[in-house]
Amino acid sequence: MAYPARLDDLKDLFGRETEAISSISNSVRDYLNHTFSHLLLFGSDRLTEDTLQAYSRAVFVKGAPLHTCVGFIDGTVRVMCRPMQNQKYVYNGHKRKHALKYQSVIAPDGIIIHLRGPYAGTLHDAFILRESGLLEAAAEHLKFGGKHDIFYGDPAYGQQDHIIAPFKGALLTEDEQEFSKRMSEVRVSVEWGFGKIVRYWAFVDFAKNQKLRLQRLGKMYAMAAFLSNVDTCVYGSQTSKFFGLAPLSLSEYLHSG
Repeated sequence: MAYPARLDDLKDLFGRETEAISSISNSVRDYLNHTFSHLLLFGSDRLTEDTLQAYSRAVFVKGAPLHTCVGFIDGTVRVMCRPMQNQKYVYNGHKRKHALKYQSVIAPDGIIIHLRGPYAGTLHDAFILRESGLLEAAAEHLKFGGKHDIFYGDPAYGQQDHIIAPFKGALLTEDEQEFSKRMSEVRVSVEWGFGKIVRYWAFVDFAKNQKLRLQRLGKMYAMAAFLSNVDTCVYGSQTSKFFGLAPLSLSEYLHSG
């Protein structure tokens, strides 16, 4: 997944037949997904009260006007090859491409703590949020000692119990404008998280070879996100450096949840 190389190129590199390389790659991906996919679901044991307090403190210190923001939610659109069937169900009007969508939450230590998908490219982010189960998980895990933690997202998510968005409207007060401005400055970290996935695992960004029904696109993207988390644990990330918050060690991350 690191580069959209042809199997024939890898055949020369590894000295194995293309069929064997493909089978090995798929088996490793399936093993990683079976063993570690739970780490991409919000609400695992690693998100303790102390961890969430560290998250909210890091976001506030960086300039956010909130004391309770522990992560940033966003959706991403991954363009794919035009499918042979049911094209209209995955056609994304914004991108004007056939695509799948994913929803994720990134924490200030650079770890993707929630990833759901794939969803059809036609679906709205607010609908995906309701379907993902994140609201229910947040209601269960974002309350400690009377504190009401939240995720911050774009206007598409609206106002929820544990998700807030920028103020909308043409006639905003100065305080409302300042709030949205300061939150936008820290929210950029979620874009860095998406960018790291496609930068390190370029195959998931190679639309011509993202073939629905012929490849397990959802599992492929999820494992790219997981391996990005692994890299963050070892080397840090732009997000963790921005907030000054070190992620878990690799051993702690792999054995959490």
